[in-house]
Amino acid sequence: MTVPSFFQASWWALPVLVGLSLALYWPDLDLTAFSDDHSAVWNSGVRDIPWRNGMFRPIGDLTFRIGHLISGTSSTGHRVFNVCLHAVNAFALFMLLLRILSRGDRPFFGAFLGATLFLVYPFHQESIIWLVGRESALGTFFVLIGLLALSSGRSARYRIITTSLALLIGLLCYEGALVLPLLALVLSTFNAGSKRTPFSSLLMGYGTAVLLYLLALRMNGGAIMGSYAAGLFFEGLSDFFSNAPKVWMRLFLPPEPDPGAMLLKAGVILTMITLVALLFRRSVQTDPVVGRTTLTLLWLLIVAGLFPMIVGVSARTSESDRFLYLPSAFLCALVASLMARIPRTAFRLGLSVLVSMLFLGYLQLELGQWRTASAITARILEELPEPPARGTLFVTGLPDSYKGAYIFRNGFREAVAIHGGPAERYIDLKGDPPFADPVRYRGDDHRITRYDRWVRWNGRSFDGMDPR
Repeated sequence: MTVPSFFQASWWALPVLVGLSLALYWPDLDLTAFSDDHSAVWNSGVRDIPWRNGMFRPIGDLTFRIGHLISGTSSTGHRVFNVCLHAVNAFALFMLLLRILSRGDRPFFGAFLGATLFLVYPFHQESIIWLVGRESALGTFFVLIGLLALSSGRSARYRIITTSLALLIGLLCYEGALVLPLLALVLSTFNAGSKRTPFSSLLMGYGTAVLLYLLALRMNGGAIMGSYAAGLFFEGLSDFFSNAPKVWMRLFLPPEPDPGAMLLKAGVILTMITLVALLFRRSVQTDPVVGRTTLTLLWLLIVAGLFPMIVGVSARTSESDRFLYLPSAFLCALVASLMARIPRTAFRLGLSVLVSMLFLGYLQLELGQWRTASAITARILEELPEPPARGTLFVTGLPDSYKGAYIFRNGFREAVAIHGGPAERYIDLKGDPPFADPVRYRGDDHRITRYDRWVRWNGRSFDGMDPR
């Protein structure tokens, strides 16, 4: 069975989605780098070395190096990559939805609406605005490529080899790509593609990909699982069931510092979901095509949510929203597929516009946090005093984040280096004085001398201080 011609004529959506994405994020392309971004731009970009210990994500490092060769240390150039990658992921979701929805009504409408909702979905901005967040977006890209290969009309050998390669490359981007075999199981179970893939052969391909990934880890001197990833997985596994409600609430709601208010909002959302389920229940039960499509997308959403349920997300701030990036794609796909079933054109279009505008409103609120964090970052670097002629400038009081948008949790020295300062003569310290002598910083001991100076960030400028 060959792929229907309308799949081959759908490439028009790629430039459209890229253009929409650039227009959507245009005001924010020139925001500063944030926290770990400075380390990635300086180490992977300028110095061409892996920028972090405790994890192995060489594809992400490579993109920062290529970005540096194209646009230098400009955060704008690196962020354009993130925004375009987000659009490409929306296009990959569009193509996958065309295949999943092909036997139902209005597949183009449902597929393009799903891609558009994913483009403006507000609660995964770490993957787009935070430069380092591209790792989760890269992992998602290869997961979607793997699912596209699996649902294609090509030979079984092609599907197995391509989707296995997608898993391997996805793991080299981001550990969350490990859910691809389970997502493939969902597609194989519901036969969403034009041909059924022998799952035993598929498992052999996936097993080979995972073994090659582990071998690459060992060859690069890493543990079977880096310290950062091990902390995410094994600490999160013990909290899996307590993490689950937070994940599903955060997929539908913005962060809320007040637990009571979050529970109240969650109750409202649960009521709305129940009403929608009742509204579409008869259509799902009586139409086997609709039922199969809905179950496919629902199970894809559930499986994609396993990774954030293991590693955990924050319900209080937007920190860790990058873990919601992949499941948000299937959430938008599920919503769009249901809306495509609405028979009345005016109501269908009106509801689509309403949901899109709701997403856009929340998106602006989420982006506002990053804009504030960017302004704080820029002010800190502008106000930063010069180090003493013969000593070190010790800096305290730097903010970690603003409502989950990172500032200087990490990467301060690299930020100084990017801005042309003598980074080796700055030491940023957490906590309050007195500090022990010697000062332990990044694995080295630094003796405090009479030539050193100490300053504290007060929220607007730096004040001199006595460390004793």
